[in-house]
Amino acid sequence: MRKKRTDFEDDGHVIAPMDVDGMPQSMLEQSGWFGNPRRRRREKPVSRENEPPPVELTPSETRRFIGGALAAALLVAGVMIAAGALFILFCTHVWLR
Repeated sequence: MRKKRTDFEDDGHVIAPMDVDGMPQSMLEQSGWFGNPRRRRREKPVSRENEPPPVELTPSETRRFIGGALAAALLVAGVMIAAGALFILFCTHVWLR
């Protein structure tokens, strides 16, 4: 038989305070932890005046860029596979003998 659920009544008793030590209350209100949860701190728009224009790559440069990234990824994968193979060899010939 299922028990009926009683309504929860808050008596104001604090079991675990969630205040952050050293942080002023105004910062907590701005961060959205306290106060109105819908109010979010808006980020300032980034100024793009001094930003250089984007670099346009030629198709051959793009292929070289992708090839270099692929080579780096294959190198890392090869090192990991070699380390795993050496560990298995060590286990089978030395450790578990």
